[in-house]
Amino acid sequence: MLNKYSKILLLTIVVLILSLVINKSITGGYSEVKLSSAPFLSGVIAQNIQKSTDQKTPLKEGENFKLSNIKFFDNNTWLAVDVKINNGDKAKAVFKVNNGSYDLVLGPGTGFERTSSSSMPNDLAKYLSSGGLFYDAEL
Repeated sequence: MLNKYSKILLLTIVVLILSLVINKSITGGYSEVKLSSAPFLSGVIAQNIQKSTDQKTPLKEGENFKLSNIKFFDNNTWLAVDVKINNGDKAKAVFKVNNGSYDLVLGPGTGFERTSSSSMPNDLAKYLSSGGLFYDAEL
């Protein structure tokens, strides 16, 4: 005859075995897959570099390009980021917050028409201008 503790141990083992069997039948025996998190803004940058270069395979931050020097402006509603593509090219990209996500406004590129600064905050326009990123369009 089983004592009180033996019954609890046996019941615990039965519950564990049942939960494993049920779990395996529900998941089909597959284990959980965890994806690594992508760096901030890397998906938007990757898509835009891919579009501008007609690249067919998806680009990955760290393998194809790197993001650095993220600067926020106007109460964190605008930002500028440096993009270094692995072929050695360097670019700048500008984003604006729209409904909680960042929309690409300029770039990635190495120069922008001066008129493109008219809708952005003054401190951001000054920052980009100090880096020599604006040019006057030819008439």
